[in-house]
Amino acid sequence: MLHYIIWTGLIWGILLIPYVIFYHNQSYFVINRIYLLTSLILGLIIPFIPQGDLTIPAIKDTPIQFIAVQLQEITIKSNSVGTHIHVHLFYILYTIYIIAVLISLIQLMKSLQQIRQLIPNLNLFKKEVQIHYSDTIAMPFSFLNTIVLPEQFKFNEHERAVIINHEKAHIINKHYLDLFFIQLLLLIFPFHPLIYLYRKELKLVHEFQADRKVLLQYPADQYARLLIQLSNTTHLNPPIIHSFASSHLKIRIMMFTKRYSIQQSMIYFLIPFFFLFCYSCFSQHEKNNPKDEIKTITSIDTMSIFDPKTNIEQLKIVQESIDYHTVPEIMPEFPGGTTELMKYISSKLVYPEQMKKNNKEGTTILTFIINEFGQLKHPTIIKSVTPEFDQAARDCLFNLAQDITWKPGMINGKPVNVIYTLPIKFKLE
Repeated sequence: MLHYIIWTGLIWGILLIPYVIFYHNQSYFVINRIYLLTSLILGLIIPFIPQGDLTIPAIKDTPIQFIAVQLQEITIKSNSVGTHIHVHLFYILYTIYIIAVLISLIQLMKSLQQIRQLIPNLNLFKKEVQIHYSDTIAMPFSFLNTIVLPEQFKFNEHERAVIINHEKAHIINKHYLDLFFIQLLLLIFPFHPLIYLYRKELKLVHEFQADRKVLLQYPADQYARLLIQLSNTTHLNPPIIHSFASSHLKIRIMMFTKRYSIQQSMIYFLIPFFFLFCYSCFSQHEKNNPKDEIKTITSIDTMSIFDPKTNIEQLKIVQESIDYHTVPEIMPEFPGGTTELMKYISSKLVYPEQMKKNNKEGTTILTFIINEFGQLKHPTIIKSVTPEFDQAARDCLFNLAQDITWKPGMINGKPVNVIYTLPIKFKLE
C-alpha cells in the first residue's frame, strides 16, 4: 500500500507540473478540467501497470556469459530483531493510516450534516434545479441540484438572476461530481497534500466556467462589484459546496478579460498528446527492435566461475536445458511487487547457528527461473561461501516456491521463462 501511495503521489506531482506551466492561467476551462481529472485518474491506474524493472541482458555465447543484473541485495544479520521491527513498523503505519481515514470520514459526515441542516427539504431525485432560502447563511452556494440563497440579503431582481445563473452553471456542468470524487480520494489518501492542490485548482476552474456563463448576459464591471460586495460576508466552507463569491477573487476578475481562442486551446490541448505520441513512437521502436533473446541454461548441474571485478559469471552447460528470456516485454510480478518480495525473503532467511559460532560472513549468489506458469524453478548457487549459507538460501527459495505463485513474464501475449539473480549477504552483528 505504501509503495502504491508513493507512486500515485509521484505521478500526480509530475502531471501537475505541465498544468501549472501551460494551463493554470489560461482560459481553456473545459480542457483544464479534463486535464486535472484525467491526471488524478492516471495516478490511480498507472501504478497497477506491470513494470519491467528487473532485467537481465541477453546472453551471447556458450559457455553462456551474462552480466549479472541482480535483485537488490538482502542482508541477513546474526540477530533476528529486524523482522520484528519491520512487523511493528508496519502495524504502526497501518494504525496511523486507519486513524487518518476515520478522521477524513468524520469530517465528511460533519459537512454533510451541516448541509442537511441548512437544506432540510433536500430532494436528490428531482431533476430540475431547486432554490432554497436560509436565514443562517450570508453567502449563496449550491449543492447538488439545490441553490441556497441568504434571506437577509436584499438582492434586486437583476442581482438575484445573476447569482442563480452562476450557481446553475455549477449544477449544469455537474461540478459537484468532481468535488465528490476528490472527497473519495481523500478517504483513500487522507491528508494527501497533492489532492488538496488538485481540489483548489478544480474549484478555481469551476468558478471560471460559471463566471463565463454569467458574463454572456451581465456587464463585467457590475458583476465584479457584486462579487466584491459578497466576499466581505462570512460564508460556509464545506469542501463539497460551491460558494458564490469564494476566495481567489483577484484571479477570477482577471479572467474576465481573458479571450478564448479555439486555435490556441487546441494547441495547448495537444501538448500532452504530443509527449504521449513521442513515448509511443519510442515504445514501438523498442518493440520493432527487441532485445530479448531465447537462451539455454542448465536446470541444476552447472559449473560456475564468478569474477567480482567484472561482475560476470560463466555458466557451462552440463545437463538438461531450458529456454528462458532475458528481457521480456512484461517481467514476472511477485504479489505486491519487488518490495514485498524482499520482505518475504528477509522474513524466511535464517542465519545458520554454526556460522554464528565460527564468526563466518559472506555473500551467496543464486539464480532461479520464474517459468511460464509463474512457478519458481531451478534455484542454483552460482557463488558459494559455505555449504551452510548455501543451504539456508536454498531453503528460503524452496519455501518461496511452495508458498507463492508469480504472474509470469510475457512476450507477444504469451508467458515465457525468465531468469533472476539474487545476492544474499550474511553479516554478523
